[in-house]
This record gives sequence, structure tokens and C-alpha cells, in this order.
Amino acid sequence: MNKNNINGMIDRLLKEHIGGEIFFDNLDESVRNNSHNILDLMCERVEDMIRKLDTDIVIVSGSFGRVFSTYVSEHFGRYPWNMIPIVCVEGGLRKGNRVMNFGELLECPDGNYLFVDDSFYSGKTRDVISEKINEYDGTLVKTMVFYDGSINKDDTVESFYRYHDVKSR
Repeated sequence: MNKNNINGMIDRLLKEHIGGEIFFDNLDESVRNNSHNILDLMCERVEDMIRKLDTDIVIVSGSFGRVFSTYVSEHFGRYPWNMIPIVCVEGGLRKGNRVMNFGELLECPDGNYLFVDDSFYSGKTRDVISEKINEYDGTLVKTMVFYDGSINKDDTVESFYRYHDVKSR
């Protein structure tokens, strides 16, 4: 999938669903279903980030997290995936669900974390995870998502598609 394919896929979803929660639900479903090999692209980018950022742990959440970690275990047995644990926490964090038993999930609680998600808008999920990581003296070094719909650019978030960058062209 190239940049034009990504833009086309998102443009189609925006036309069908205008925006808001229904758009994000459909976008998230496209990512989870690996439409246009999105998961392959994300895994390749995450591999690069693991190496560049000296990451100890990849953290994911909810249904995307379960799909992503399963996909990695079935398709990527090579370094760095065979050396870096993927921790999947509960979903619904942006809606107020709490991260439970976080410390029990961690082999290296004070390490460097990379958070991977399908989409980013308000940053609530990332912020809840970052707070928990900080409680264990860890550091969230970067967030990598497929789609960034946040109004203000956050330098700690890397994405394949940033809505407000494309919209302003």
C-alpha cells in the first residue's frame, strides 16, 4: 500500500461516514481486517521504531491490540519481534475503563515503551497508558498509529495518515 492508496481508502471512508465515532469505528475495522495490508505496513514501521528508539516493550490495547499481537505472532517470528514483548491491555481506556494488573504484565516495568494503536484523536488512551507506565518508572517514547485525527500535531505521535495535514493542502 502506498500513500495514494492510504489517502484513497480514508477519503472513501470519510465520504461514507462523514466523521465522528462511526468513521473511527469503520476505520478501526479496516485496520483490524488488514485491508490493503495495513497491518504489514504497521509492523514494518514498528520494527524500524523498535530499533531506532531502543524500545523494550510494545504496548497495545483492546480489540486492535489483540488483532495486532496475534498478527505479529503468526507472521513475524524474526528479530526484533522475537525479542520484544507485546503487552495487550484492556480496551475502552478513553471511555474511562481502568488498566488493571498493569505491573503483572510487565517484564521490564521501568523500560522504554512504544504504544501502537489503529487511530489517535484526543490522546486519552495514550495518556492513560502513559500514566500507568510512569507509575512503574517506565517511559513512553513514542506512539505509532495508522490514522491521526488530532487537531494539534503531537511530535510524540507518528502516523501513516494525519487528517489535518491532508485537509490543509
